[in-house]
Amino acid sequence: MYDIWQNPVANELVQTFSVITVPANELCRKIHNGGKNPGRMPLIISRKNEGQWIDCSLVKTKISNFFRPFRSDLMDAYPIQRDFLKKGEMDKTVIEAAETYLHTISG
Repeated sequence: MYDIWQNPVANELVQTFSVITVPANELCRKIHNGGKNPGRMPLIISRKNEGQWIDCSLVKTKISNFFRPFRSDLMDAYPIQRDFLKKGEMDKTVIEAAETYLHTISG
């Protein structure tokens, strides 16, 4: 979730976001297994449910139907170097995987 709101005290626009988490699926449990919230993963909405998720008339009881782990068989994970975003030699594993995925879904 993303929002921009007006801070009445500082009189400035503030950009905020929230990450909704759900219990981890099998794949994510292997990756996110420590810290403050072990066994959690971000909520992922499937393409077929995107329209329902952003529907302004969606009621609270229907929203809770989305709060379940995304199917792990529809996901993939790749090991990357810890510093893959630093300038210089970049680990292209994630970028190559994303390009391959985008090519397959765009036809």
